[in-house]
Amino acid sequence: MKVSKLRSGQEVIIRLGKIADAEAVIRKINLKVRSDNDSAIRLYRKLGFKELGTVTREFLIEDTFYDCLYMGIEID
Repeated sequence: MKVSKLRSGQEVIIRLGKIADAEAVIRKINLKVRSDNDSAIRLYRKLGFKELGTVTREFLIEDTFYDCLYMGIEID
């Protein structure tokens, strides 16, 4: 099940990139992800996203704080 979620996420990101490129209006896509979500971070890197920075204690889930990693990709 985890693999299919990643595959679906990858397909969505690829489609968004193609739309952005075809429309020639969007020049950059930014996203944020929990810094402990290694599988998502690997996927974003594979698709060309670069790390832009980290915000500490960005998410609070069940009394636990998590850092947030900001990532982006330029569309040319």
